[in-house]
Amino acid sequence: DRLIQSLGALPSNPFFESVAYGVSGDGKRIVGYSDSDRGREAFLYENGIMLALGDLPGRALTSEANDISADGRFIVGTGISSARGREPFIYDVGTQAMTPVIDLSGGRLLDGIAISGNGSIIAGRVESDPLDSQVPDQVFVYDVAKDHLNLFISLPDWNRVTDVSDDGSTLVGSRQTAGTTQNQAFSYDIATQTVTLLGDFPGGNFTSKAHAVS
Repeated sequence: DRLIQSLGALPSNPFFESVAYGVSGDGKRIVGYSDSDRGREAFLYENGIMLALGDLPGRALTSEANDISADGRFIVGTGISSARGREPFIYDVGTQAMTPVIDLSGGRLLDGIAISGNGSIIAGRVESDPLDSQVPDQVFVYDVAKDHLNLFISLPDWNRVTDVSDDGSTLVGSRQTAGTTQNQAFSYDIATQTVTLLGDFPGGNFTSKAHAVS
């Protein structure tokens, strides 16, 4: 039988909201965010239990878990710290340690959006110019094993990443041309740093977005 199962929420007031964003390869671990008595909080759901993951040290609690590796070990998301404000994190389920992903060159990373199935690559959103909100946000790629950060900069377009392939070789997302509302799906080869625009079906208004990759 096909059954939709409610995951519930963390302990909170009666007017709660919870959202699931990612699931491990075997379907046993689910991540997302839920309202709680402490604020909006990232969660890990397993064996019928929703576990609160907390937040980075500092400000009022606000965190979201956006994706999880295929083996269920690593979670990527967004938290708020006193040191840098909004920033991405990686959470190790085994050690229960939440670690921020930091741009040591001084750039401002905003969101951890996706992690590859093998847990090797994290991708997310970076603020190109903290002093000018009109400068398009871009994409960062973080190699977990090498502790190496690359920025995928393609001004003047806005770029949004939505997923990373299982082997960590390819990103997908959408690009919005500067000065327009036109979106186009893209794929990005990390090794060659090559962007491929995926186009659109004929007819109608031109718009396409890629949300997932094998």
